[in-house]
Amino acid sequence: MNDDELLQHALNAFLATTGLRAELLAANDDGSTPLLRIHTADRTFDYCVPYGSTLTTTVLAALQLRSGFNPPDLLVTYRMTPEQARRCRELGIQFIDGAGNAYLNAPGLHVFVSGMKPDAQLVARLAEARPRSTGGTGSALRVVFALLARPALLDGGYRDIASFAGVALASIGPALDDLVQRGHLRNVDAGQRRLTRPRRLFEEWEHLWPTRLKPRLKGRHFSAGRPDWWRDLDPREHAAQWGGDVAAWHYTHQLKPATVTLYAHPDALADSTRGLARTGLLQADPRGEVEILPRFWDLDAPTPSTELAPAMLVHAELTAALDSRSLAVAQTLFEQEIAGAVAQA
Repeated sequence: MNDDELLQHALNAFLATTGLRAELLAANDDGSTPLLRIHTADRTFDYCVPYGSTLTTTVLAALQLRSGFNPPDLLVTYRMTPEQARRCRELGIQFIDGAGNAYLNAPGLHVFVSGMKPDAQLVARLAEARPRSTGGTGSALRVVFALLARPALLDGGYRDIASFAGVALASIGPALDDLVQRGHLRNVDAGQRRLTRPRRLFEEWEHLWPTRLKPRLKGRHFSAGRPDWWRDLDPREHAAQWGGDVAAWHYTHQLKPATVTLYAHPDALADSTRGLARTGLLQADPRGEVEILPRFWDLDAPTPSTELAPAMLVHAELTAALDSRSLAVAQTLFEQEIAGAVAQA
């Protein structure tokens, strides 16, 4: 299902659920940003639906939405779960989805629908499309992250990509073919490739990160004996890098870390964990604020060159928290460290 089909399906579901009248207009001369106009008895309300930034993502892309602009952006997605809908409402993120769920909040317009499930037609369309793509597999997501985090790999060989991404050589071809088929990658010359929609690909990767890739890493949680044990620590001494809140603090100086995330080289994971445990007086705790995971990028170097995980990963961790404080810092991080790297090619 492409962007136009999803938008039309979500609009139809919205109309059926709410009984309101609405229409799609072209906000830009080239029609790239549709305008959704909603009619009540005596007023109209306009929302922008920017292609390439929201249609194929969920609430994880919400911090890119311009709620303070006029007209505001509207998040359109396949289905918003009740928990996601609740968080959107708390954060002031307006949305509609393909199941008929919606949250709209403007003077004279208040709509909140939650708990609706997609109809059989939408489920069938998604199921039909799913087998044709390998983009959601763990290996494919590692490859995508490698290309986003190190664009020079686009002109590298399969072995270079596999080495950086920590995947089998045989998985590179299918992952790149999938990107080509879905319009994210094009071959411009012999051995040269270019991402066509890097920002959209990043948002897609970010959406899948917390459910498709992170669980495969099987991170371990701990509680720390000292709250600020991490402050003067160079994680590279333990073959590790900061992620999450601590990395965001280093990048932006705007976030007081509530959790501590570290990524250690998988070959040194046991030794790294023991060393970090001694330093921070860490005790195993499934609900602890410290998480140690194996690094899944740049595995040629056991000791990383920088103490911080790539900004794109840190951004994904912040947005996955669905916390207003984290989302605000993620916006700053995006503007400072990521926007230029994922600008439209």
